[in-house]
Amino acid sequence: MSAEQDLIQALEKVVELDPQNASIRTQLAELLLKAGNGPEALKHVQFLLNERPDHRAALNLAVHACELAGDHAKAGAYKRMAEALGSQLIDGFSSTPVTEQTKVQENSPDGLQFIDREKTQEQMELIPPPGLDKWRVDGSTLRLSDVAGLENVKRRLQLSFLGPLQSQDLREAFGQTTQGGLLLYGPPGCGKTFLAKAVAGELGAGFLNVAISEVMDMWYGNSEKFMHEAFEAARFQKPCVLFFDEVDALARKRSSFTGQVGRSLVNQLLAEMDGVNSKNDGVYILAATNHPWDLDSAVRRPGRLDRILFVSPPDAEARVAIAQRTMAKIPHEQIDFKWIGDNTDGFSGADMAHLSKSAAEFALAESMKSGRVCPVVQRHFKQALKDVRPSMRSWFDSARNYALFSNQGGEYDDLLEYMKTRRMV
Repeated sequence: MSAEQDLIQALEKVVELDPQNASIRTQLAELLLKAGNGPEALKHVQFLLNERPDHRAALNLAVHACELAGDHAKAGAYKRMAEALGSQLIDGFSSTPVTEQTKVQENSPDGLQFIDREKTQEQMELIPPPGLDKWRVDGSTLRLSDVAGLENVKRRLQLSFLGPLQSQDLREAFGQTTQGGLLLYGPPGCGKTFLAKAVAGELGAGFLNVAISEVMDMWYGNSEKFMHEAFEAARFQKPCVLFFDEVDALARKRSSFTGQVGRSLVNQLLAEMDGVNSKNDGVYILAATNHPWDLDSAVRRPGRLDRILFVSPPDAEARVAIAQRTMAKIPHEQIDFKWIGDNTDGFSGADMAHLSKSAAEFALAESMKSGRVCPVVQRHFKQALKDVRPSMRSWFDSARNYALFSNQGGEYDDLLEYMKTRRMV
């Protein structure tokens, strides 16, 4: 038996023991092709392509294996697939464009030969992952300057998250990395999504908003699959802010699940954030929640959502800006927006939008009665204020205990300070 056949047998034993070892299976397919065994080589190549349709080396070998078998139509199909992905086919049977060093050692345990492979990092372009059409990445023209008020929130956001990402030299000087994500938390309706879009704009990155309905699925395994697809879409379209709204619905404490499905989804999210199978360079993970205390503790570990920022209710300046923005396309005149801002303390952004729309409804009712357009005026807002009440009190009531008694490491200090200034604690 030739040395080449010995090596083929050794690799076959390794593949049998470790079926998912793509690099060994690739080398085995190459050796089988060189030995003229096209059908057996194609079997290993198809296994690789089933696991990863964009595997460059496998596509190259598939073309040669089909040509060796005389199936030129199939060889042409594999060739067109490779070209569509931006790959250049390699002459002969060379399986991969990167440098590899393979060493076969004898007298290993149980008398088996084994392979010790050292590979340099593959230099390859990202190719479209499966399911890309489902995940739409939008551009963001927003900046932090577009966020009215909330100066304290914006300052903390700049210091804790944006600053290190935007200043590579300083980041490297202080030994910081781009790993890890940012968790925005606070009462509902206070602009967490708006802030996340502003972060994307500041970074010059795309914005991929992952909705719960796009991930959660009734069929076993689909939720994990969709989670993986979302991360792959962000990696392919980087730089990209990958934003999970209401992340507590996707990453609740695993102990709270009665079945395996929820735990598997949390595990999948953790694996994707760690970049176990793919690097997350250029992917900025942001998440928002109203209930950070419900998140699984593993989600908050270093390298994951390891930074947290309290998004407080809008201050007077922000409330004025929200009212003005809501009224921009509605007929109005002689409105004292400053008075509105001063008299809506404790209102969320959603409350302010609701207040403005309620004022517009009063003006609409008058218009319908008179048969002419009656613009919104100050008295309509005063009428609306009698009906619309701030909606966040119940949230602060439930948050109080966590701020006082579950404030490990000071992660809820900002929340506690805000509540103290308003005598909520």
